[in-house]
Amino acid sequence: MEPKDYQGLTIPKVDAEVTDAQVEERLEQMRSEHSMFVPVEGREVAELGDYASCDYQGFVDGAPLRGAKREGVLLEVVPGSMLENKAEGLLGARVGETRELGVTFPADYAVEELRGKEARFQTVVKGLKKREVPALDDAFVQDLGASLADGGSAKTLTELRAKLKSDMEQQKRERAEGEQREKVLEALVEKNPVEAPPALVERNVDAMLQGMLEGFMRRGLDPRQLGLNFDRMRDELRQRALLEVKGYLLLEAIAEKEKLEASEDDVDKHFEKMAAELKQSVEKVKAAFRRQDSLDSLKGRLRQDKALAYLLSKANLT
Repeated sequence: MEPKDYQGLTIPKVDAEVTDAQVEERLEQMRSEHSMFVPVEGREVAELGDYASCDYQGFVDGAPLRGAKREGVLLEVVPGSMLENKAEGLLGARVGETRELGVTFPADYAVEELRGKEARFQTVVKGLKKREVPALDDAFVQDLGASLADGGSAKTLTELRAKLKSDMEQQKRERAEGEQREKVLEALVEKNPVEAPPALVERNVDAMLQGMLEGFMRRGLDPRQLGLNFDRMRDELRQRALLEVKGYLLLEAIAEKEKLEASEDDVDKHFEKMAAELKQSVEKVKAAFRRQDSLDSLKGRLRQDKALAYLLSKANLT
């Protein structure tokens, strides 16, 4: 394969700026995440903004809806859908009262057979609660513990703001670099049409799907209970997998043409970065790679990273 026209590709610049307003928004999210729900005292009728502790069961076409019988669920008494744990229809409901609430499943709902369907939820109000949000001060930061990316811990609100901004900039930079990488591959493939072996594409689809399922499990979700359409998911991932396989083949060809190699220093720096992220010793990380015979594969990925960095250094950033 003889790659061509790979210098001077037009791709977007990386914008990693994080504003003070975005930091404040994240702080408010953290306050909300650490709020407490306390019982409402002195009344038994739901008011706007309350949280109703409810038992409910859902029905579609008069038949019980599988997985829609729950107890002790907190529904916020505000406009919105029960799919988002909101239920304005409970406004004025008394503790012990049963109300029927309607839900329309959206056209793109994850469970295909429920898309566009109307459901009715028999909902019993068991109690009323209100949310208490902690004050935004140094005491909140200390209670929070505020574990941060560098392993440190903020002690004051000023320190937390600075650390949050640094972490958010890093996350934004990583997302932007991922988008930039995809744009490089798209431009490269457009100038260098190449066939991708179907077996490699399917293997890449498998890896992407596995990564998504592991992401669900890390968030405490059981993929088996989500009603996922795996065939549709594979179809949606296939175009991206195809692009990546074609891109990797071209990056390999460019690395060969430009005589780019992953040095031992490159490998050592990668191990040091992994060790810091995993909070393990460098030797332990290296030993894991040796046991899995993954060193050659790592060098191949680092070589492709070098080819990608080379393309970026020669690109027109817009």
